[in-house]
Amino acid sequence: MRQADTGRIADIVRATLTADFPGTPILDVRVFASNELDDEGFVKITVVFAGDPSDLDARKMAGAVRQVRPKLAEIGEEAFPLLSFVSELDAGQLEPA
Repeated sequence: MRQADTGRIADIVRATLTADFPGTPILDVRVFASNELDDEGFVKITVVFAGDPSDLDARKMAGAVRQVRPKLAEIGEEAFPLLSFVSELDAGQLEPA
């Protein structure tokens, strides 16, 4: 995966999830580049959102991959997206992307 692809993936994830989680601002989408891509065809994506974890609907989070995956396939991304959701407060504890 090229660096340009990570930007496109982040844009798609942000647009898709913004529509699915109205009222919960998405602050950042971190896509781990090719050197961090799992050998088994996974792309790791961390979604940083404003607010508290209880603000997000767990059913929508669980179904987010079903929303994102077809849109990634449209741009030729075949790796399976592994989405994790992190609150703004917890994001400061993550390693830089």
